[in-house]
Amino acid sequence: MLPLSATQAISPAFARARLVLIAPFLWGRTWKIAATGYVAAMGSVFFPFPLLIVPILLAFRGVPKVRPLWIDLGWAGTVVLMALFVWAFLLCSHLQFPMFAMVLDREQFVRPEWEHSRKRAWRWARWKLTAGLLMSLVPCAGVAWFVLIVSSGKHSRPHSAMGFFFAMVLGYLLFALSFMLMALVNDLVLPAVALEDLPIRLALRCAWDLACRDPGQVALYAVLRIALGFVGQIMVSVALQVAMYALMLPIGFLSMFAGMAHLPTVLMGTLFGLFALLAFASYVYALPLGMGSVLVFLEAYRLYFLAERYPLLAERLGRSTPPAPVPPPIGMWPAPLPPPEIG
Repeated sequence: MLPLSATQAISPAFARARLVLIAPFLWGRTWKIAATGYVAAMGSVFFPFPLLIVPILLAFRGVPKVRPLWIDLGWAGTVVLMALFVWAFLLCSHLQFPMFAMVLDREQFVRPEWEHSRKRAWRWARWKLTAGLLMSLVPCAGVAWFVLIVSSGKHSRPHSAMGFFFAMVLGYLLFALSFMLMALVNDLVLPAVALEDLPIRLALRCAWDLACRDPGQVALYAVLRIALGFVGQIMVSVALQVAMYALMLPIGFLSMFAGMAHLPTVLMGTLFGLFALLAFASYVYALPLGMGSVLVFLEAYRLYFLAERYPLLAERLGRSTPPAPVPPPIGMWPAPLPPPEIG
């Protein structure tokens, strides 16, 4: 079978996502798979957001009204926040392997693949931590350099404001480009690490060979993956907003009825709290379900695009895909009656 192009892989990816999520549809099982994808997506690319506090601390260091104790507390808080951020990233990055198995093998549980992939998950997360830190040094160093120049007072305010604007735009562009590049590398490298337990260096070489063999399709895949994910998230966001407004309507009618009926304040507060709790619980359930379903589709899209380019991946994918139902021959439905027996 020939490898699927970036556009041909969309249709089977929809069918695979439907098979994984709603075959059968169970409220707990479907939400677990979608929530696993939602959390695992946070471990795709590492960008040390807490380090953005460092330029602010450097800027306030020479301000007379700011006490040194506050600056020291800020540094301590930044270190603690960075440690928590790295810990959460390691957990989310590890969840990528159970998510990969859920879509590829239609695995129902997280723990078996979690236990099986401990060593490779740590190796995978360590590489992403190193790459993310190296790629974030340029924008973070640029912002820190600009803040130090502005805080020294060597430039006028208009020039400082214009420079700050261009620095922020450049920082966002560098972040967006690095994020897209790391997401593409994550898509191409993870199957080799998960299936064959290859070292990161060899997995990167396999991904580079794949990109060199078919650069046009890989580039189109990267663009379509971003576009499909963006459209899917917009649709889910709109659906969630409409659902939240629909849940708010009973609260509004209840408040109006309670005011007209002069109900006790305690009863009104209790009813309002119950409806608000129901709306909040529905949102907490629906957000990972909707966004995670989009991410399950994107995972299936990656599998079908890479399937025939990775023979082991194609074999595992075909093994877990049920055979398509065979339609009855034309003109043979209903089936003809057997001939009557003579004698």
